[in-house]
Amino acid sequence: MHAIRYGLRRHFQATLEMDILRTDLFKESNKTYKAMLFKLKQKGKRAVKLKNAVSKEDMGKIFDSMDVTTSEGLQNKVFTDIMMYFANRGRENLRSRIMSVSDFDVQADEQNLR
Repeated sequence: MHAIRYGLRRHFQATLEMDILRTDLFKESNKTYKAMLFKLKQKGKRAVKLKNAVSKEDMGKIFDSMDVTTSEGLQNKVFTDIMMYFANRGRENLRSRIMSVSDFDVQADEQNLR
């Protein structure tokens, strides 16, 4: 959307010497543009803002701090693994859909352990 808008701006500046972003002639068009961007943002189709990846050293510290011999530590490790490998957008996806037991398939290994 931004690329099209600024392409049109360059065209009008070059051909008519008119800045469509600043002139009052296009005031309603600019309002409509901003409203459409807001609607797209609400639908989740906004520009993606990537965050810095967690460094390997920091991930090592996180995993080292978890005591997987306790049920709470194991739960934290599993949650961290799920967040890192399955939930690309992080916690925000968990707000809209809560994971349940039916989301996982529990199977037995060769020693018949679940």
